[in-house]
Amino acid sequence: MTPGVRASGAVRAALRGFEPTAEQWRAIAHPLEPVYLIAGAGSGKTAVMAARIAWALEGHDLTPGNVLGLTFTNKAADELRERVALALDELHDETNEDVTVQTYNAFAAGIVRDHGLLVGVEPDAGLLSQAQQWQLVLSCLDDLPPFDALEVRSSYVVGQTLSLAHSVADHMASLNDIEAAAQRIRSMSGVDDKIALTAAKRQELVRAVRAYVAAKRRTERIDFGDQVTKAVQVLEGDREIRDSYRRRFPFVLLDEYQDTNVAQRKLLQALVGSGGAVTAVGDARQAIFAWRGATMYNLIGFPADFPRSDGAPYEPVSLSENFRSGSRILEVANRVVEAIDPSRRPGDPLRANARNGEGRVRAGLFSDERAEATWIAEQCEGLHGQVLGDGRDPVEWKDIAILVRRKA
Repeated sequence: MTPGVRASGAVRAALRGFEPTAEQWRAIAHPLEPVYLIAGAGSGKTAVMAARIAWALEGHDLTPGNVLGLTFTNKAADELRERVALALDELHDETNEDVTVQTYNAFAAGIVRDHGLLVGVEPDAGLLSQAQQWQLVLSCLDDLPPFDALEVRSSYVVGQTLSLAHSVADHMASLNDIEAAAQRIRSMSGVDDKIALTAAKRQELVRAVRAYVAAKRRTERIDFGDQVTKAVQVLEGDREIRDSYRRRFPFVLLDEYQDTNVAQRKLLQALVGSGGAVTAVGDARQAIFAWRGATMYNLIGFPADFPRSDGAPYEPVSLSENFRSGSRILEVANRVVEAIDPSRRPGDPLRANARNGEGRVRAGLFSDERAEATWIAEQCEGLHGQVLGDGRDPVEWKDIAILVRRKA
């Protein structure tokens, strides 16, 4: 911040009593227009989001009910909601309104529940569990013609059918287009036999997905993917409803935006509109959910998807000061990330807060798992009770994490 200038009590409350750094203040007090924050690991993104809400409510014609925050997990939603509540206490808000904080799917489900009839979904349509999805696909297989390319094992066919169905929903793709693409591949001369077989399998899977979609409609059930795609259809297809949501939520904040998929991005574009006050927070360097349809290019391509009113291009705002790790740890992290093409990892290198100290990095090579486990146990015992940085509490057992490659 500007020397000698202090943040308001509400902003500091969102930061749990701390004064924002100059870097954080650039993000907190950015004008209410489309902006995306590249929030590096441990940079306090949730605190900054809450502080930005407090700043917006203090200086703009907004009430808490005008603010929508979306994230992926209930835990993250609870943390953001808790910090916002601290800020609202400082604001002495008299509207008795709360900021709406939900998961992306819960928000989409609310739209479908209230307006699903417009897209053929009953208000009380039940949500299928994973087990129920399997059962429904299995019930469809008996009515389909025999498969020629797919393996006969029903578990394989069911798993592949649901995987394709989820991918179609995540990317809002057309089954007709998928089937046509597979047919083009099969009709090409000189195509490798394995590629042709894969295309034939894809055509048969499309047939199974069509049956699954029809079964959901017949039984008046939906799955998680339907929640978002149907919500997109509602907002894109009905201007009056779309405008009502835009009036209700003129300020929108999006958490973990690198983990959103195409369908979620389309939902948010319909919700916000061109030039709307939307703040996305994410980090392509922490994108780990491509396997479930997420695309970090939603974050990287944010300016194109959410243009500003004047059409001017804009760059991200970085949050790069890490409040969690020592400088040596961050040096290793930065060196690892440097190997990635810069266009796929926007944002500044991580740098340690001075209170973090240097930290320690160790590497070990062991003869067997017992030797490795013994060494890890010794490291944990040595850390327990230590004070690792200025002003920090002694290390408790709950502060120590051990990460492994797989549960086995």
